[in-house]
Amino acid sequence: MDKAPFKYRFTLFTPCYCSANFIDRIKETLDKQVYRDFEWIVINDASPDNTSEVLQEYIKTVDFPVKFFDLKQNQMLAANWNLAVEHAEGEIFVILGHDDIYLPNMLNTFNELYEQYNSDEIGGIIARCETQFGKVTPAEFPKRIMSYWEYGVDKDGRNGGEAPCAWKTEVLRKYMPFDPEELINPLIGALMSCDGYKFIMTNEIVRKY
Repeated sequence: MDKAPFKYRFTLFTPCYCSANFIDRIKETLDKQVYRDFEWIVINDASPDNTSEVLQEYIKTVDFPVKFFDLKQNQMLAANWNLAVEHAEGEIFVILGHDDIYLPNMLNTFNELYEQYNSDEIGGIIARCETQFGKVTPAEFPKRIMSYWEYGVDKDGRNGGEAPCAWKTEVLRKYMPFDPEELINPLIGALMSCDGYKFIMTNEIVRKY
């Protein structure tokens, strides 16, 4: 699935299903990003509500490139990922949950880290998020460059908590396509780390949910 060159620094991807009541959060995220070299891929996965209409009205107002896929039959998340990654023209791929808010400096932070620390061994960038109750996950990162086995699990082997991720598109494509029959996507960070990839870490909070 290798494709080059990339047109944008980032591809932002939002899969939507019954998302009409949450679209304002994504609009806020996209409209307020300080760093603007991105495209947005948004997929309406045959929502029975008015998600499609809300998205189409919003897309008319934006000043960034959009690829909108309005599916007529529900395909589930793995198939949505496959479609988005296939059409991504950004060097770094970031998924935006339809009901979360991503802070305005997120892409700027990711870009600065990428320019400073990117190398052939890097698979992406990992940040931290905050729940509505103020809990921050994962635990603070002690190093700038880490593998999934260092940040993704604690000393007892338990999941370290949600972590906002940005994947290098060319690396991500090595693990695609996902099995569309799978309801849960594989742990991409773990798979990449098994192949020797590491990640640029930041303790900055970039997502709230």
